[in-house]
Amino acid sequence: MLKVWIRLLGLTAAVPCLCQCSSTTVNRAWAGYDPLQSPPAETSETLARESVHLESRLLKHPGDQRSLARLADIRFLQKREREAVELYRRHLSGSRRPVSAERRARFGTALLHIEQNGEARTVLEQVLKEDPRNARALLSYAEYQADIVGNSAYAMDLLQRAKQTGEVFVPPDFEQALLHNLN
Repeated sequence: MLKVWIRLLGLTAAVPCLCQCSSTTVNRAWAGYDPLQSPPAETSETLARESVHLESRLLKHPGDQRSLARLADIRFLQKREREAVELYRRHLSGSRRPVSAERRARFGTALLHIEQNGEARTVLEQVLKEDPRNARALLSYAEYQADIVGNSAYAMDLLQRAKQTGEVFVPPDFEQALLHNLN
């Protein structure tokens, strides 16, 4: 009987660690996000496992805002952008605390990916007003400026500011496309 309790206690202690480790994995995956590449296999597997855990948790606790936000992040990284947007919306509307600028920048990025450009612009501009050095918002707003508005010069300025933070991966093809549009 004692062995059963020790195993049970060991498993219980491992659950918070899994979530914490996955949170780090999710943040690293977002920092290195490349729209043309899938995350490495190990990262994808970790995201899939955490996704199952979060779905189960949300079935039992539908109002768990932390799980909702993390599942939204994971869905985006799994290239399930529409689901991510809906999860972000639920999180934003249900959260009792102010939602971080980083999370809202991720929401803006997801909106861009499903071509809800007006709302994406509003979200990203608001984030940049509050946090002008938010790397994710700078990079996504650069994408918006280049692809939607056609303002490559401003997009390049935003891109350079995002690169200076050192907090996001800038896909080389994106920078090259901007450079070619400027010439």
